[in-house]
Amino acid sequence: MTKATGEGNSDKKKYCVSIYLLHRFSGSNLLNGLTSIFLFSFNNLGVIMKSLKNIFMLSVILLFINCATGLRSALHENMTVADFQATTPIGNSVFIPFVTGADKDILLTNIEITQALRKSVIGSKFFKTLNDKAKEDWDLNAEILRLDKPSFGADFTVSAEIKYTLLNKGVVVKDFTITESGTATVSEEFVGFKRMKVADERCIQNNLKKLLLELNNSTKGKK
Repeated sequence: MTKATGEGNSDKKKYCVSIYLLHRFSGSNLLNGLTSIFLFSFNNLGVIMKSLKNIFMLSVILLFINCATGLRSALHENMTVADFQATTPIGNSVFIPFVTGADKDILLTNIEITQALRKSVIGSKFFKTLNDKAKEDWDLNAEILRLDKPSFGADFTVSAEIKYTLLNKGVVVKDFTITESGTATVSEEFVGFKRMKVADERCIQNNLKKLLLELNNSTKGKK
């Protein structure tokens, strides 16, 4: 009996609330409410537009930060030739100074290319160690003469012309001017700058492969 009375009181309360809400937002009250919202929006239009502008600018900044975070230079690990072995070693040590010519490029850096060159030459067993002094034993200089990159497109092909100079105690033994390219497709990397980075890495790696072949074919172990 008590339960039934409690349920009745609950239904009565719900009914009273419904009547109040219907009365509160019907007729002129509803119109007044909508008018108030319109007037508030109109009077604060400048504030609302400024807020939307700030939200837009924040979105652009966040997008830029995300792109900048992913925008990294080509890595020497991806440019190094790791599967080549010299038929005949050239000498004991070699001095390989920093590569020049990529100063203005965003994705290719002289430092990364230099590291790839050093690791490729030493890893191929042409020399036993790297020397930290020039003209003491063997020297291998590298200069990027030309670097061609596409401005847009689905597939990116990068071409590099690099001049290598091999010296023994300061005397030029051999000059190599090698032009090779590397391609990255949109199916591999959809984002443009990432696709360009892959093309850069393949271009330099292919150029280093050709260098190792030239060293292997043209050098007879002179000291």
